[in-house]
Amino acid sequence: MQDEVTAGRECLQGEVLLVAEEASGDHHAADLVRALAGVAPCLRFFGMGGVALAEAGQEQLLESRDLAVMGLAEVAGSLGRARAALRLLTAEMKRRRPRAIILVDFPDFNLRLARAARRLGVRVIYFISPQVWAWRSGRVRVLARDVDLMVCILPFEPAFYRGHDLNAVFVGHPLVDQVPLSLEPPDAARRRLGLPETGKVLALLPGSRRQEVRNLLPDMLQAARRLAGEPGLAAILLPQASTLSRDDLVQAAGEAGLAGVQVVEDAFHQVLRAADVALVASGTATLAAAMVGTPMILGYRLHPLTYVPVSYLTRIPHAGLVNLVAGRRLVPELLQDDFTPENMVREARRLFRDVEATRLQREGFDEVRSRLGAPGVFQRAATVVADAIRGG
Repeated sequence: MQDEVTAGRECLQGEVLLVAEEASGDHHAADLVRALAGVAPCLRFFGMGGVALAEAGQEQLLESRDLAVMGLAEVAGSLGRARAALRLLTAEMKRRRPRAIILVDFPDFNLRLARAARRLGVRVIYFISPQVWAWRSGRVRVLARDVDLMVCILPFEPAFYRGHDLNAVFVGHPLVDQVPLSLEPPDAARRRLGLPETGKVLALLPGSRRQEVRNLLPDMLQAARRLAGEPGLAAILLPQASTLSRDDLVQAAGEAGLAGVQVVEDAFHQVLRAADVALVASGTATLAAAMVGTPMILGYRLHPLTYVPVSYLTRIPHAGLVNLVAGRRLVPELLQDDFTPENMVREARRLFRDVEATRLQREGFDEVRSRLGAPGVFQRAATVVADAIRGG
């Protein structure tokens, strides 16, 4: 670990309040904390997060698992818990007066906390932008008012924010550092997971939030059940996010008549590497699948009360991050009423059988990887964040 004093700088002292929500945000935030230990080893972190942040050394005042929801209608069901969490974190911010607050995505919660921090004179750094460029773009005015620095992980975000007078910098996407540069061959991944050497493998990635799993996994399982009846399918894999219960996933598979589904812990990238095709919930997992090179079908469904205003306000041509970064419809998107077992089965069969279709996806994934930045994302982010905390 490099000591800042030996590098000619006084060690950056003080506390930082850090708030992350769902599994990917928790892991990204944890990697940022570890990188900051290399450039600002005297900083101490407290706040809200999950298992990964706790392991990285953050003092957890709140567990984020209970607030891991998204969507207008879905958020309403957790308003009481969210308000209590906001009160607690704001009170701690007043008491401890941290050097800065670092917010990770989760806009319905974090924008309120950013406002409270601004009123207290606490520097606000946003790492992993809320998708205001996609919908509810009026929120960018709130961000410009309350946020000192937006640390962006998607290449098209800085220009958007700078156009609204918000200081923004692109550091690259965390997956560039988190997905191994030299992935093991698919057959090695299969052996590691105890899978048959021959036959097709299907992966189901329903998201990391419990509400996402309730909305998406039953139809994914129904699609998988139909595909399981076809010759050549050797295994169905369901990686478990840290925010989810293994028992709940096993029970859902059993209720769908798929007792043979393998729920896999702590092997997300190996699952993708072993899979020939993946059914993936729209979000960061689509970029992970692209980084690994796994052909995919993207899907999502929101509560109808959420979907209507979102569809009205959405300003982007694609729903999936992988398609947004690619700049075209690289993978099929099955959204809302189109997210059905029948449609998933049709698209999965096409990818299993059509070598040209999978080749075109994989070629597009190479473009996506090149646009997500060079390795060293967290080191760059840590340097930018430490400078912002100093007031630079």
